[in-house]
Amino acid sequence: MRQVVLENGSKAWAFGSSQYVQNAVKNVEEYLKGCGESLPARASSPISNNYRPEVDVTEALEGEAASYYHSLIGVLRWIVELGRVDIDVEVPKMPAHLALPHKRHLQQLFHIFAYLKKHHNAEMVLDPSDPVVEPSQFERQDWSHTVFGDDLVEELPPDMPSPRGQGFRMRVLVDSDHAGDTVTLQWRTGFLVYLNCAPIYWLSKKADVM
Repeated sequence: MRQVVLENGSKAWAFGSSQYVQNAVKNVEEYLKGCGESLPARASSPISNNYRPEVDVTEALEGEAASYYHSLIGVLRWIVELGRVDIDVEVPKMPAHLALPHKRHLQQLFHIFAYLKKHHNAEMVLDPSDPVVEPSQFERQDWSHTVFGDDLVEELPPDMPSPRGQGFRMRVLVDSDHAGDTVTLQWRTGFLVYLNCAPIYWLSKKADVM
């Protein structure tokens, strides 16, 4: 972790997982070298364009190859936890095939590691700056009359301590692919939670039901 100065003059903490990512990539390269292969030379995105893991019909993995697939999933999940939000859409798609991984599933994991090799030094910056939110983008609602009554007042604890320090603003950015799984038609939802301009929580998850 290191302190950086942003363009607006604010000081912020930044951290990255470059050392862990580089070691993980090195281990994968050593495995592939033993198989007479190497990581893809080009990987501008985490997985290949238009690749759909749910319709993969290549040869099923067995034995050591299947176990290796499982271990790589664990490594990639931890890399996401270390702040690599840029692969948090692609990585969660792959564990759905842990029970029966196929050859190209494993190749796509290698593709992710090739992408990480190229972008190993990405950092997450915990920007404390106040976000710019345009109020006109949000439709105003009249909540003075509801099914629960009129002119309601929020009850606050009588012994509530006085606020101290500067205030902050919490925001959540949400998106969904809507029936992104071409087999089950399940959708995947992802969100990012920001405290001011600092990302503090992120998740990408497939819906449990259609």
